[in-house]
Order: sequence, then C-alpha cells, then structure tokens
Amino acid sequence: MKNDEKNKHSCFQWIQLFISFSIPVVIAIYTVLENNRDLAIAVRNRAQDLEIADNQQKDTIIREYQKTISKLIENYGPQLNESESISLVTHFATLSALNQLDRDRRNFLIRLLYDAKLITYYSINDQIPVSLESVNLANLCLIDGPIGQTLLTHISMEGAIMTQADFHGINLVGARFNRAILNNADFSNATNYCITDNINCSEANDPSIYFKEADLTNTSFFGTVYDKVIFDSATMKNADLHSFTCILCVFTHAIMDRVDLSNSIIERSSLAFVELMEANLDGSTFGENVDFYGADMREASATHTHFIRCQFNYASIVNATFDYTTIEDSTFLSARLFGISIRHSVFIKVNFTDANLREENWQNIRCEKCIFQNVDFSYTDISNAIFIDSDFRNSTISKDQLNQAASLERSILPNGIITNYKKNI
Repeated sequence: MKNDEKNKHSCFQWIQLFISFSIPVVIAIYTVLENNRDLAIAVRNRAQDLEIADNQQKDTIIREYQKTISKLIENYGPQLNESESISLVTHFATLSALNQLDRDRRNFLIRLLYDAKLITYYSINDQIPVSLESVNLANLCLIDGPIGQTLLTHISMEGAIMTQADFHGINLVGARFNRAILNNADFSNATNYCITDNINCSEANDPSIYFKEADLTNTSFFGTVYDKVIFDSATMKNADLHSFTCILCVFTHAIMDRVDLSNSIIERSSLAFVELMEANLDGSTFGENVDFYGADMREASATHTHFIRCQFNYASIVNATFDYTTIEDSTFLSARLFGISIRHSVFIKVNFTDANLREENWQNIRCEKCIFQNVDFSYTDISNAIFIDSDFRNSTISKDQLNQAASLERSILPNGIITNYKKNI
C-alpha cells in the first residue's frame, strides 16, 4: 500500500511538472501563431497597398504620356516626324512610358497609337510620327474581338522588342516589322488579304509585310497564308512554317536552319543564299519559279516534295534526303549534291549541267529529258534507275554504273552515242 501511495505521489509530481512546463510552451506557440497571423495580414495589406500604388502610378504614366503627345500634336501638327528634335522627344517619351507599363496597359497604349494613326504609314518609305524602335512590347496582343476578325492596316513596329507577341489570326494589310525582335511570337493562321468589306487593294493599301533583318527564332507561322512578304536577312531558326502558304515572297539571305516547312506551298518566291540546314520540307510544293540559288540545304529533308520550275543553281545540297520527290522543269547548274539520297524520285526536264552528284543513292529514280552534261557521278548508285531521252555527254560515269540502270532509252552516252538500252526484267 505504501508503495502504491508513493507511486501515485510520484506520478502526481510528474504531472505537475509537465503542466508547469507545458503551459508556458503553449502560450509561447499561441503567441508566435498570433504574431505570424498579424504579420501575414500586414504583409498582405502591404502588398495590396503596393499594388494599388503601382496601378495608380502606371495609370499616371499613361495620362502623362497622352498629355505629352496631345501637346506635341497641338503645337506641331500630327506629322511629328518632320522635325528631328520633335521626333527624338516623341520617341524618348514613348520608350520611357511603354517600358514601365504592364502587358495590358502596353496593349491599350499601342492600340491607342494605332487608332490615332501615329504608328501607321501611307507609303513604304514614310517615317511614322511615333517610332517604336527598341520599345519593350513583350507579350503584345492586338487581337480585337474573335480570332480571325482583327484587321490592322499599315502598322509599323520596326525595331520593337515583341518577344512572345500574339498576332494569331490577324489580317495585316501591310506591316513593317523590320529589325524587330519577334522570337517565340505567334503569327499562326494569319493573313494579309487587302480585299475585304473595309479596304480594297491599291497602291496606298499595299498588303506587303516586311520582316527584313527581324529575329523570328522559334516563331510560329503555322497555317498562315501570305502574299508579298519580305523575310530578307531575317533569322528564322526553328521557326514553325508547317502548312504555310507564301506567294511572291523573298527569303534572300535568311537563316532558316531547322525550320519546319512541311506541307507548305511556296510560289514565285526567292530563297537565294538562304540557310536551310536540317530544314524539314517534307510534303511541300515549291512551284512557279522558286529560286534556291546558292542556298545551303545541308542535311535537309524533302521527301514526297514537289518542285516545279525551280532553280537550285550553285546550291549546296549535301547529305540531304530527297526520296520520293518529283522535280520538273528545274535546274541544278553547278550545284553540289554530294551524299544525298534521292531514291524513287522523278525528274522531268531537269538540267544538272556541271553539278556534283558524287556518292549518292539514285536507286529506282526516273529521269525524262534530263541533262547531265559534265556531271560527276563517281560512286553513285543508279541501280534500277530509268533514264529516258537524257543527255550524259562528257559526264563522269563508268560503264559498270550505266549497266546498273534499268533503262537508257533514247539517251546520249558520255561518248556522244545514242542508246536504246533497256534491261530485260
């Protein structure tokens, strides 16, 4: 019994000791939690106050900018670009204002400038009243209403920084984006049709779009349909031009490495001196005089592609794949086609004079009325190939190689003799 009472007493002492320590700890924890709650409320209120102040400041920036532009127009008229000093003031004010605004306010201000015709031009050489050179317009979006119904006429945004800008589905009847930074921008499903209910094509409403020297890296033109567009010297690495249509377009000197041009239609356009290394041209149609003069098409893929009246003169088409492709009425004068695969392809009226066709795979191809004068066929496999009405005069091709062909019907051999050779199958 004494031991039980002693144990109860000891247990009671431990409970008292535990309570004596626990209560201060609980009070301390409660105090900390209350302080943290109060701090969180204070931080949240502070953040709200800062946000309100920031919004007020940005709204003030817009109002002050509008006052500045309105005052300049009042004093000097709408043609602010006629004076170099006024142009400088206008540009500085625009640069300062837009670089401090958030995306929505930038969109609003750009739309305001556009509606006031301060960033539009009448003819291509006009200097616009308000320059956007070097202005930060990242994530710009000028879509007004449902996708595909926005119309912008002769907008000029030369030199602006428009990373990830959204022009999806916009009809740009004339636009200048020269030197603009438009990497990761979206021009998918866009057009530049000038015949609409609101506007008719004329010299003053030229639909041409200018991307000269623009940065279009990773930019999307998926499903876009353009007419008269200048991409001269633009950087278009990894751009998405899948299902892209472009008529009368100029890509001269553009950098288009690893661009996706699959299932596209390009007509009456120039790709002279363009870099198309590792480009995807599969399933596309290049027709009605597309010029690839001096183009670099190393390791490009053009399977199931159709070329009509194209020029590949002096082009470098090394280690490329042109299998199952049809080429008509085209020229490869002095082109370098080293190491390409061109199996099961069809050539009709193609001129390869002075071309380098060494070490290629020409198995099962069909050539009709083709010219191979002074062509180097060294180590090229032409087994089961069909040549009809073709000219091999002065070409470097061995008798053993010619014997691999399925047909040399009505063709001229390197020594000038016409043969009707057909392999018995």
